[in-house]
Amino acid sequence: DKAEKALEVGVDIAGRLDKLDNDQKRSLSSFWLYLVQWYKRTIPEKPEEAIKLVPLDLQTALGIIYKEDPYKVVEGFRKHIFGS
Repeated sequence: DKAEKALEVGVDIAGRLDKLDNDQKRSLSSFWLYLVQWYKRTIPEKPEEAIKLVPLDLQTALGIIYKEDPYKVVEGFRKHIFGS
């Protein structure tokens, strides 16, 4: 389902964070906060899982809440940042 797919993509992005420069990390930080808030709304019985998705260096950034399909958002960010 969409929640699981979005989470898979988020984990894939997390695995590549060490290769990002500061501008890429800044654009990703907005997305990451969106993902956490979306995850908390989608799977409210496990809110503690959402925070595990956020790398420590991104946890303090300001977030943007997107009104789109979460899977499209994650895929879009992955393509934008990594090209695949």
